[in-house]
Amino acid sequence: MPRERTYLRYQVYRSEARKQAGITFAKLQKDLQQNGIVDLDHSRVRFEAIDALALNAYEQWLDPHFSWQEVVRWKAREPMAFDLAIWFDQELCGLCFANPNQSRLRVKIVRLEGQPG
Repeated sequence: MPRERTYLRYQVYRSEARKQAGITFAKLQKDLQQNGIVDLDHSRVRFEAIDALALNAYEQWLDPHFSWQEVVRWKAREPMAFDLAIWFDQELCGLCFANPNQSRLRVKIVRLEGQPG
């Protein structure tokens, strides 16, 4: 039972981190828009877990660098790992997988890839 609680705790942390990334991104976009630097509807950008939908979208990429299917196994083995799918509307723009490597101070980005083109 304690192991299940640990997994749940880290799942909540990951969810909160993605939510905070969205909030931070929205604030940055608002600041850039107010300064006339960029005009983008940030409400169409979202940060989610790498799931079946993200993997299906990734398979449509032409000449991707990594095999993201492996991330499913990694997520199961690494409860403190962090995965991220970056979307603009229905278009998958990028994927990221990171883990702390038993550090409380650092996170190592293991894979990071944007949609080719």
